[in-house]
Amino acid sequence: MAVLRAIIILIVVIVILSFSLLNSNLYVTINLFGKIYTVRLIFLMFYAFIFGFASLFFFSIVREIELHQRLRKKERENQQLLEEVTELRNLPLGIEEEEKPKRKGSKWK
Repeated sequence: MAVLRAIIILIVVIVILSFSLLNSNLYVTINLFGKIYTVRLIFLMFYAFIFGFASLFFFSIVREIELHQRLRKKERENQQLLEEVTELRNLPLGIEEEEKPKRKGSKWK
């Protein structure tokens, strides 16, 4: 599975590099917040990639923190429930010697 993933990533990188090399001399005009810029297409693609990667990284970090908090909460609840079960197991049954049933012909008298 890891080999297949590496092959797919390698193919994507080769396609992106070949596209950027073919269009390295291409300039585009962008309007960003009212200002007009003329930049190379390769730089625009690079900045878009970095922005997308950074935003995905940020949101995944936030999600990871939320999941860790939920996990810790569930572990605490689980520990409390285990302690409660242990306490319940250690309770006496409440049957004393006088209350035991008496059977004839046995040692239970």
